[in-house]
Amino acid sequence: MARKLINVFLLLEWWVLLLTAAEVFAQSHDPINDDNSNWFRCKGCSQLLAQSRDPLYDVCFIGKRLISVGYHGAILMSDDGGNKWERIPIGSKEALASLCFPDSEHGWAVGSHGTIITTSDGGLVWKPQNSGTSKYLFGVYFVNPQKGWVVGDSGTILYTSDGGDHWQAQESGETESMLEGVRFLDEDRGFVVGEFGTILSTSDGGNNWTSVFKREEEILDIDVIQKMRATLYSLDFLDDRIGVAVGVGGCIVRTQDGGTTWEEVSSPTTNHLYRVKSINGDLYAVGLRGTLVSSLNQGQTWRLHSLPPEVSLFWYYGIAGEPKEIFLAGENGEILKLATGIRK
Repeated sequence: MARKLINVFLLLEWWVLLLTAAEVFAQSHDPINDDNSNWFRCKGCSQLLAQSRDPLYDVCFIGKRLISVGYHGAILMSDDGGNKWERIPIGSKEALASLCFPDSEHGWAVGSHGTIITTSDGGLVWKPQNSGTSKYLFGVYFVNPQKGWVVGDSGTILYTSDGGDHWQAQESGETESMLEGVRFLDEDRGFVVGEFGTILSTSDGGNNWTSVFKREEEILDIDVIQKMRATLYSLDFLDDRIGVAVGVGGCIVRTQDGGTTWEEVSSPTTNHLYRVKSINGDLYAVGLRGTLVSSLNQGQTWRLHSLPPEVSLFWYYGIAGEPKEIFLAGENGEILKLATGIRK
């Protein structure tokens, strides 16, 4: 009889623990009704922003830690899978457009008026760096804690070899174009994307940048150029051969030879795609009007995923993920969590 009573008490204790865990999860997430996926709204994020509708522009994983950046110098951090978030003060109101962590401790974020900030403790404390420019900076990528590149307005490309203590300009040849995204495969080989379908490449660490697409010198009409190639906002690589860039009108271009040639692939959307990332060996892109697309075959074909109606009209600029979890960050300070992931 005593043993039966002990078993009953143990069973009751487990039920209490399970109910408590469920209650904590419910308090930190708003479930979104969706027949196909387990989407949740991360609670409390908008309350941490300077204004409740301030947008978030990027999000990334550093180990198990999540960091998102956005308008008015917003840096939000979560150490428990997005259940609870806190705002990290940085003493600046500049918009932060992109961030990069080459390891678990060192990171950089860039944004308006030439803003570059850095952390060496995994995002707890951030310090400003002197970029030497007032141009809007849109993209950042570091191959290690010492060497990194930043791109921005008016063809701006900046390079550092000492962790950002000193930044120097590199000649892009694109003085009239906004450069939106940058990605390096190693310390020498890198790519930049931007306005009018611009794709620049370097094989010497940025000392020399060349345009992948040949220029038609006789075409001077800006409207004609705009119709020729869509602006590209972001790019990423699965390995040293296969990469993808995305942009205006749902444009998706792909390389399978390390960036020597790029070809447009069929896209399931005409909405702008703002960010593409390689996550767990697959490719994901997010954009306007709740657009989320994925490719499970190295970018050859793409599938459109429907977000729940109540969040499907927002745009999303940031995407991050780990096995069975995808996070989106975007308009109105929204951070969404897909608990089961895309690949099942």
